[in-house]
Amino acid sequence: MKKIIVLLLFANMLIALTPQVANTNFNLEKLITDIQKKYASNKSAKFSFEQTYKSPFLPSLDISKGEVFYKEKNMLWRYDEPKNRQKAFYIAGSKFTYHMISDKIAYTHDCFEQDALSISISFLWGKGNLKNSFVIKKLLTDIPNKDLRWLLLEPKDKNLNIESVALGIDTKEALVKESLVTDKSKGKNHFKFNNLVTNIDLKDDIFIFKPILGIKVEPMPNVVCPPKPIIKPVINTPKGKK
Repeated sequence: MKKIIVLLLFANMLIALTPQVANTNFNLEKLITDIQKKYASNKSAKFSFEQTYKSPFLPSLDISKGEVFYKEKNMLWRYDEPKNRQKAFYIAGSKFTYHMISDKIAYTHDCFEQDALSISISFLWGKGNLKNSFVIKKLLTDIPNKDLRWLLLEPKDKNLNIESVALGIDTKEALVKESLVTDKSKGKNHFKFNNLVTNIDLKDDIFIFKPILGIKVEPMPNVVCPPKPIIKPVINTPKGKK
């Protein structure tokens, strides 16, 4: 499941990219700062995406489309196409649910915030810090879209299932327009983001999975949440007594 989360929020690099020379005439530190400020100012948003995934084991491309909604620490990734493989990922604070719509089954756990992968997307909420989580460089070759400025991110946490992340930035708006990731199994994926609308009114209940009759809900396999800390009550002792 950790691999799935990563692939959702940072799509993998598209297969057969033609090496090209990038326009590197931009200030790396300024661009990173601008991106961080942009997403810190977005209290809520929605956008559409198109995903192209290339498995390292299969010759065909897997293409999907859907919508994303987020608000502070809540997020919903909904795959609407293809119709026979619809699915949705719900994040409501620490509650994470993976709903396989076509298969009528959902997997859930209650410790998303404690998952190391949450740092990879926390900058969307204005909470994370890209420079703290990644070594960031200018991407010099393998540029899929020359109209964007590209950053190469290498995770500092080597336990993550990410080899590298590339972000295609619209520098005028400091927006991530495309996201590409190569995972450690050499899976390659490419997301294109469109129709971004920010600071809109989103109801909290859209981020909460509500199972209907016929949907099987099970604990997320291979995920064990650590015990929650015990908070001892504070007892006020009257003055003069011990």
